[in-house]
Amino acid sequence: TAAGQLENSDAETLFAVTESLHDHAWIDVPPCSPRPREGYLGDPQCVPGVDGRFYTGYGVVSSIVALPLLWLGRVIGPLLLVDPRVAASSAISITNCLLSPAGVVVFGAWVRRMGYPQGTAVTAGVLLGCGTPLWLHAVKNYYSEPQLMMGLLGACYLLSFRDRPFAAVIAGASLAIGCGARVYGVIVIPALLLYLGQSRRRPRAIARDGVAFLGGATGGLLPVLVLNHLRF
Repeated sequence: TAAGQLENSDAETLFAVTESLHDHAWIDVPPCSPRPREGYLGDPQCVPGVDGRFYTGYGVVSSIVALPLLWLGRVIGPLLLVDPRVAASSAISITNCLLSPAGVVVFGAWVRRMGYPQGTAVTAGVLLGCGTPLWLHAVKNYYSEPQLMMGLLGACYLLSFRDRPFAAVIAGASLAIGCGARVYGVIVIPALLLYLGQSRRRPRAIARDGVAFLGGATGGLLPVLVLNHLRF
């Protein structure tokens, strides 16, 4: 059910940042219309930055994730006698088709970690993949929601390893990576701390893991804050 092409301004904007990262090692998007033409959904959306260049308000993680497929499309395009930019955009449009099933697997593994039987984990995974908007976000255009989902589910899965000393730090970093795609993911931090505290361990151990989780999240979010400061 994948379209195989980018069809709206959100996807085109992420594609433009990916091209800029690949070609110039930076995240500006020249040329860019600050206000898309009325009735046309293909113009990248951006605003002027503090340095006079144009930048998008989207998280840069989505564009970083798409870099390998941009390169692949540019390599394969000429071999198939297709415009390399068209081939690259088609390749990027299926990025979430590859990423989202991995998120379903992580979700199923987390359900198993919570003590549920394998059949329940498989059922939960099927419901997530086929009974939620994940399917739409996986196959239509190129959205950042699946990357946020991966970061969030990765954090939940890692926090279930209460006996691993570095699991909480990596969980925080996983959430931060997801927030690098959709920054509003930070609103789940209190919920994850509550989840971490639901155990029969000593309060000191719970507090230690909470600090470790927040440390990993803070360290991962710091580059996002720096990039926003440099852009805006």
